[in-house]
Amino acid sequence: MAEIIYKDPSKEVLVRIVNQLVFIRNETPFKTENGLIFETRYNFLPNTLIVCLNGLRQREGIDFDYVEEENKRFRFNYATVEDDEVVVDYIKVY
Repeated sequence: MAEIIYKDPSKEVLVRIVNQLVFIRNETPFKTENGLIFETRYNFLPNTLIVCLNGLRQREGIDFDYVEEENKRFRFNYATVEDDEVVVDYIKVY
């Protein structure tokens, strides 16, 4: 949350900005278990996570490539290997 003080010669008004969006781009998430579960640095807003594996965008869903889990985690529906590069974009939750 940010606070801005707007100054006018006749008055002073405090304005609060409540909803700020912070976009996290090109983050390499932490691999936590068996190449399946990954964790981002920050909590992400549900349904804003974009996952790329070796430069290819992955599809979210139980029948596709990955599933979002609680807080900062997501799980691939198949195991990744050590040489795979995973990169994510998302909107950070405060």
